Amino acid sequence: MRKTVLFVVIPLFIIVCAVSGLVLELKIFAMTPAGTTVSKSIVVNVTPGQTLKTTADRLHKENIIKNAAKFVLIARFKGYDKRLKAGEYLLSAAMTPMQLLAIMVKGTVKLYKLTIPEGYSLYQIAELVDAANFGTKNDFIKAATDTALARKNGLEEETFEGYLFPDTYFFPKEVTVEKIISTMVRRFWAVFVPEWQARAKDLGLSVHQVVTLASIIEKETGASFERPIISSVFHNRLKKKMRLESDPTVIYGIKNFDGNLTRKHLTTRTPYNTYKIRGLPIGPIANPGSASLEAALYPDNTPYIFFVARKDSTQRRFWTVFVPEWQARAKDLGLSVHQVVTLASIIEKETGASFERPIISSVFHNRLKKKMRLESDPTVIYGITNFDGHLTRKHLTTRTPYNTYKIRGLPIGPIANPGSASLEAALYPDNTPYIFFVARKDSTINFQPT
Repeated sequence: MRKTVLFVVIPLFIIVCAVSGLVLELKIFAMTPAGTTVSKSIVVNVTPGQTLKTTADRLHKENIIKNAAKFVLIARFKGYDKRLKAGEYLLSAAMTPMQLLAIMVKGTVKLYKLTIPEGYSLYQIAELVDAANFGTKNDFIKAATDTALARKNGLEEETFEGYLFPDTYFFPKEVTVEKIISTMVRRFWAVFVPEWQARAKDLGLSVHQVVTLASIIEKETGASFERPIISSVFHNRLKKKMRLESDPTVIYGIKNFDGNLTRKHLTTRTPYNTYKIRGLPIGPIANPGSASLEAALYPDNTPYIFFVARKDSTQRRFWTVFVPEWQARAKDLGLSVHQVVTLASIIEKETGASFERPIISSVFHNRLKKKMRLESDPTVIYGITNFDGHLTRKHLTTRTPYNTYKIRGLPIGPIANPGSASLEAALYPDNTPYIFFVARKDSTINFQPT
């Protein structure tokens, strides 16, 4: 009997000791990293449907764990063997097997940075997404202009333009473009707090109108201190039912814009051309940051209705109307205010390109000094009753109070209502020797001294 007991007990004891030893060994293995705290991190990709053994073998091959079989046993003992999530992981031999398993069970994948600058359009953002290998440019544009997807994300607009909030984001490599878009929209609503929504209502504006105005402010200046002032100009113009006359809105409406804004662009009607339409364009022209959104909601209290960029682009000049400074400048030039407005109206009709106005102004000033005729087609056209769009030799040779091919000096009065840029150009012409200019076929102008 005693021998029988010993025959049973001794093997059982050995088994218990072996199991206990294995458990202790596995416990030590689970809590001990394979390498040191300075071990290099390695990107390990776990594909959908990948087996635990395949994952363990890969980790062992990369020297992240010392024993693949023990790793599998620990995972199964903890119930993790069916819970590992697919994805890219940044793993290191400095991590214990338990830490490695916890990372893959939680799905704490490697994240990649995507930075969206303020004022980028959805098309520019698409290029950044493509460059970061999160998806193709075309796929992003397709999703960002998908009305059904916009509705799904709580927007009533046709596209996501204006609501792709500029910020720095971190995404896993396998993220979809739809997920990127929804993340940006959630960030927008986190910034556009209920207080701002109430403020928009107080201004008589919808959230979409505020975002549209903010996008124009964003494109007009990169200087934070100017935004509330520029906002005040636009608010004042809207109250007076004046056109906003913002170049960035025109540019947004031009397909394949080549960087050269011409008079033809400014005079072509589009839903975004604020030189041709009154009020705000139909939607945002970019994705504004929080500073521009706040400026749109809380403009400075100013009387300004004009602003013009300085040549160095560091600061804009703001005006209400024909200010005393301009009146003094007109006097210095030996011109009356009426003559300045008349000259500015001719400049306004000769070009829609802001950068050309001071040069054209210099041509007219030089011709006036030399007592040459101005010879401006728009002045002739203004003097023609029922002009049919076809300027003839007869028109050019018929004397009227406006035909500057026949009269010397300025015509008897303005031929249009000039904006602030043309008024400033008339008062502050560039210093050039030019006395001729010829319009090119692309609507730009060639200047000639003789």
